[in-house]
Amino acid sequence: MTDLSLAARLVRRAKLAHEVDETGEVVVFDETGNRLLMLNQVGAAVWLLIDGERTGSEIAALIVETMGSERGERVELGRVEQDVQAFVGTLVEHGVVELGS
Repeated sequence: MTDLSLAARLVRRAKLAHEVDETGEVVVFDETGNRLLMLNQVGAAVWLLIDGERTGSEIAALIVETMGSERGERVELGRVEQDVQAFVGTLVEHGVVELGS
């Protein structure tokens, strides 16, 4: 697992991200490993928020805000930050995301 700071800006490196219209799933092509990464709903949300400007912390806060309002319940920021950090670490390991400055 890649150790990363949520304070770093996140930058996509993948050549292709494709949303499948019929299901709403997001598939990311990992050019380095020559494989497709299928993202679940939260993973897709994180992926779509990675724009080279937002940090992991900002993405986690947006996920909390969105999930909380959609579900009508309180979502813990700390838990979401841990999940975002782990997921982004996996994306970094696969070479589809890099840490910006």
